[in-house]
This record gives sequence, C-alpha cells and structure tokens, in this order.
Amino acid sequence: MELNKKKDTVKIRRSTKKDGAAVYQLIKRAGTLDLNSAYCYLLLCDMFKDTCAVAEADNRLLGFVSAFRRPDQPNTLFIWQIAVDPDSRGLGLGKRLLKEVTARGGEEIRYVEATVSPSNQASNRLFRTFAEAMETKLDVAADGYPSTLFPPGMTHEDEPLLRVGPFRYKGKQEHAGTTGQTKETKPLKEGFGEQRKGNENRRQTVHASV
Repeated sequence: MELNKKKDTVKIRRSTKKDGAAVYQLIKRAGTLDLNSAYCYLLLCDMFKDTCAVAEADNRLLGFVSAFRRPDQPNTLFIWQIAVDPDSRGLGLGKRLLKEVTARGGEEIRYVEATVSPSNQASNRLFRTFAEAMETKLDVAADGYPSTLFPPGMTHEDEPLLRVGPFRYKGKQEHAGTTGQTKETKPLKEGFGEQRKGNENRRQTVHASV
C-alpha cells in the first residue's frame, strides 16, 4: 500500500539545467553506473532536455534517464544512462522514464538501444519488460563495446548491444507483399502497434543501466 501511494506521487518531466547537481548525486547513490562529471549532467539536463527526463516526488529526484537520437539513424533513440534511487526501486520508474522519452519522438522513433553488461541484471530485466510492454522484440547482438576497447588497467565488463523494436503505431498500415494490399496493424499499449515482420536485423550501440 505504501509503495502504491508513493508511486502515485511521482511526476515524470523534462530535465532542466537546475536538475544537474541532483542528477549527479542520484547517480552516485544508485551505485550501478559510471559516474560522469557534474558538468556532464548539467549539459545533458540542459541541452538534451527533450530526450532526457527525471522522476521526482516531494521535490526530491528519484530517477533519471539520459538519451539522444542517433545522428546517423534519427529513428533510433540511444539510451546512455538510466538510474533510479535505491529507496524508490520497485515502483516501475525505470520503465516510465523509458516510455516518456520514447513517446516524445512520436512516430519517428522505431527503436530504442542500449549496451548493458551481463552482470547488470536490473537493466537487462528493465529492457526486457519494456519490450514486452511495447509488444515488440528485444535483440541481443554480439557487438557493442567489448572490454578490450576500454583503457588499459580499467576493469570493465563487455557491453553487449540491446535493441528494442521495431515499434508499430496505432492506426498505421503496412504493405502485405507486392499486391498493393494493406493490413491494419493491431493497436498496442502506449499507442504502439505490433512489430513488423521482416529483415529488421541492423545493429547499433548504446549505454544504459539501473
């Protein structure tokens, strides 16, 4: 009951530069992510506010996601970091944050990507449940960022690529072959429709964790 009550008070919104310091502290508390400079979080919250979001309740920051659209593939949302305060886990905030930044891109966003280390079970579970909620697939590729790419002397796991999508949108039609016939896609939760069958085998890269 207390958990549900707390969940009802959480607001998801765009980040602002005033959130930068609190985001830095949140990442430190989360303890599962690489901690970047305070300036980095100020910049993300300010200049990338359209693809970053925070979760807050009672003037306290409880969650954060940083993302951007890939310059080479604008239909793909690259998730860099996603974190939830340790005391607020279990409220589904990670999935709410992902849905928020994905929905902002409208029908132009077809994929969400992230690289997640094998030991980060929370993040792997998050993207799996996100794919299920959107009624699409989750692919795990062999590429991504292997540990050998990190600086010498740094202990770092491989970062395999996770790719969620494609997203199909409510009311959209797709061609059913070369006959010119079309079929209506099935409406899905959050306004998304069922995944397109075919050769959706491109692989990209991102970094995320909770």
